[in-house]
Parts: sequence; structure tokens; C-alpha cells
Amino acid sequence: MTLVTVLALAAGCQSKASGGSGAGPAASASASSSDAAFPGASRTAGPSTAVHATRGPLTIGSAGFTESEVLAAVYSALLTKGGYAVKISTIPTIDLLESALEKHQVDVVPQYAAAYTDQLNALIRGAGVTAVASGDLASTMAQLAPLAVSRGVTALKPTQAVDELAFAVGKKFATKYSLSTLSDLGRLGVPVKLAAGAECATAPECQPGLLATYGIRVSALDPKGVDTLVAKNAVQNGKDQLVAVRTTDGTLAASKLVLLTDDKHLQPAGNIVPIVNKASLAKHPDIATVLNKLAGVLTTEDVARMIAAVEVARQRAEDVASAYLRSKGLL
Repeated sequence: MTLVTVLALAAGCQSKASGGSGAGPAASASASSSDAAFPGASRTAGPSTAVHATRGPLTIGSAGFTESEVLAAVYSALLTKGGYAVKISTIPTIDLLESALEKHQVDVVPQYAAAYTDQLNALIRGAGVTAVASGDLASTMAQLAPLAVSRGVTALKPTQAVDELAFAVGKKFATKYSLSTLSDLGRLGVPVKLAAGAECATAPECQPGLLATYGIRVSALDPKGVDTLVAKNAVQNGKDQLVAVRTTDGTLAASKLVLLTDDKHLQPAGNIVPIVNKASLAKHPDIATVLNKLAGVLTTEDVARMIAAVEVARQRAEDVASAYLRSKGLL
């Protein structure tokens, strides 16, 4: 798998900046704003809970789409509690965000284990290089460590939360055939029409991988994009049977879709991991202590719920992040 493939499949996540994601504004017809609201987070600025900053300043880089904004807000709230003066800088291109991190223009960036590993591998060894990340998180992190060192950055502990390409079926279809995993669908032996991006036809993690890993035969590819409202609607109305989505899409249940577990780890490990500039970490080593608290706490469902609160319930990312951290006893 090349970096190009990783980024193409991640387009559904990146498109959240423009509402292209199923969890974005266009999906509000499928999910109630009151259902998506995060308890304790308002739609307007609440009373100040500022902590007197004695250290820093630190800058957190966000890639500009909702998920990145939410994660940056989570990091910001934790570091602010730790006594740092913190600001968030939005840099909506992958290459410029990495450049800013390496040049110490930003201190911390939320990233994804496999995609970031292959991004650095391509930067170091050239475009088109064979991917070194895999569906095994430990192996992927072991590959990432030396690559990060060579670029002057450090990967902290990965979280349980993953943002990966995933596949969902309609609730009625899942109930009828008792489907909960991709292996279940493969054993069913029924060809399915797949709503996804056009790149799915050749991407190893999509149509070819579904056949090779699970024996799932795609009878036709309906090119409606990854995690888009039109793609999910195609499954809802019975036109297609399977849809490519993102694991952090918070609107699947409201859309009456069932996410099928990738039980054989077809997808590269998309675990969310904080990446810190090496110089920043040397000066402020407790950045790791603060952000590593998320490793055993943050889940995919947590991230999906926060995204839905921002995109559907129209709550502010910083309010949602703070409410989430309070609910976990971290603020």
C-alpha cells in the first residue's frame, strides 16, 4: 500500500472540513440534534474555567476537519489544565502540517498511527515506497518510532480510538442474516453492491481486500464516495447492500446502518496518537504525561459521539472536548 492509497481512502475523514462526511452537516436529516448533543456542552460559550498559565506557550496543530478540531480541543483542554498557555493553529494540508511540526511552528499534532507511519516513510524514502504500516498496532508503532526520530518528532502512546475505513450494512439486512462482522458477510456468500469511492476498485483495503481477506464478492461498485450521505442513503433505500464509511462516523445508528467489525484486521491500524516536536518534549517532558492519559480512555465511540455533537448538534468543539474530559474525570 502506498501513501497515495492511504490518503485516498482517508478522503472521507478529510472531507469533514466541507461537510462531505456522513457525520457532517448534510447528515443532520438522519440524526436528531438533541440526540447528538453532548451533555454538559453548550452551543454557546459558557463561563470561563481558565487555569492560570505558568508554562508554554504551546501550539497544537489541527488539520481543519471536525475530528482534528475536536482532538486538538481535547489536547488543548488537558494541557491547559496542566498549566500551559495553549493555542490551536489550523493548517488544512497534510504536508504543511507536518512541515510546521518539524520546524517547531507547532508543538503537538493529533495523527493516525498507520497513515502517519506511511507518510513519514514516503517523505524519507520517496513516493511510491512500499508501505510499512499494517493492521497490527504494535508492529506499526515499532515502524513509526525510528521514522519519527529521523524527522525530529516523537509519537506518544496510541489511544484505543481508531479512524479507519470501515463497511456497514442496513440494519434490516444485518438482522435478517445475523451479521456483525465482515467474516459473517463473507460466510453468507451473497454478492453485494458496494457504495464507495471510485478508488475502492483497486485499493487493497477496499474491494480487492474484501475478496481476498473475507471472500466478500462485490457485484458492482456504486461510486458515491466514502462516508457520504448519498452513499449511506443508497444502502438505506436498498439500492446497495454495503457502504464504505469511517469508524468514527457518529450517525450510523441514526441512519439505521450497522458497522461490520473488521475482525481479520484488513485495515491498517488507524489508532489516534499524539505526535510531539522533539524539542518541545525535551523542554516540557510532562506533555507526554498529560496526553498519555488518553491512551487507556479515548475510544472510537467517544470520538464519534464528539464529532456528532459538533456537526449535528452544533456544539462548539472546545465545549464538547471539555465536557467529555469532565465525564472521564480528566478535568
